[in-house]
Amino acid sequence: MTKHRMRIPALAAILAFDLLVIILAVCNIPALRDAAALPEPYEIPAMSTDYRAGGARALLDVTSLDDMRVARPDVLPFIVATLRRGDSVRVTAAGDGRRIHDTVVLLPRYSVFDIVTSQIVGFAFLLFSMYVLLRHRHAGYAGILHALAVGTAVMILLDWGSATSHAAATHLLLRLTFDVAIWLLPTLFFHFSFIYPVEKELPKRAIMLPFYAVSAAGITVSAWYLAQIHLSGVPVQDTMYMEFHGTYNDVFLVVGLLCTIANFEHSALTIPDAVQRKNAYWVLLGIMAGPLVYVFMMLVPRMLLDHELVSNSVLQYTLLIAPVMFWKALRSDKM
Repeated sequence: MTKHRMRIPALAAILAFDLLVIILAVCNIPALRDAAALPEPYEIPAMSTDYRAGGARALLDVTSLDDMRVARPDVLPFIVATLRRGDSVRVTAAGDGRRIHDTVVLLPRYSVFDIVTSQIVGFAFLLFSMYVLLRHRHAGYAGILHALAVGTAVMILLDWGSATSHAAATHLLLRLTFDVAIWLLPTLFFHFSFIYPVEKELPKRAIMLPFYAVSAAGITVSAWYLAQIHLSGVPVQDTMYMEFHGTYNDVFLVVGLLCTIANFEHSALTIPDAVQRKNAYWVLLGIMAGPLVYVFMMLVPRMLLDHELVSNSVLQYTLLIAPVMFWKALRSDKM
């Protein structure tokens, strides 16, 4: 295992960034509490984090909320995020060959259980990231594994809330931080598989370059669209932000996880050292029982069937399997 000495200034800078993530997570709690959802007949199961029994499709196609035009169904969640639970909204919708004009009261998007779950799971990943940084900071994999854990925490803690809870600049920072994390996660998973339990030769690691290129492109495009939306007032339906934020990123995450699993499996089959081989299998178990379950019970059904198979809050607890298995593997490392 490659060792390196992490300098105190670098360590302090990383911990300062972790503190910023904690501050943003606390700031996002009121936004989650104020987050709104349309009543079920107007909701879109494909973009909802709430479980829908039977995965019934939306009965009505919403075309406007108050004076805000809904040009495409995929932008509806973003528009609803500009409102607050309890607001009365004039809805124009179409369905069964008829046009409906109705006034509805927006429901809470997240229950207390949902919010508490996200805080428990998200902060568990932050604690694990700090454990890796402080306990294994001299290991070559420490930086990547720490970034991977922090990125997962950001994905959970900075989930979409109401854009009305904070100033536009704060909301932009929350959204941009979230998008940076979700675009980096697939690449960080794949990178980790090249440096743990043993570092692979540099030529083999060249395959990571396209992943980093996709991450950089996704972050750049998302930042550009978010700046247009929040700073220039461009309507979200006039951009491709939702495609990049949703569909394209979901596909990238699926590809990244599958490549990560394949690479760890290859390591487990080719590493001669028994302890390192066992560690590779511990990590594999953590990924397959945690993030991979999330992907195939949430993201893939959402892309193919337009609804999730299990409640998002329940699946978040399965993510905790990953840091537990990683911790098990790290304990037996030959330092």
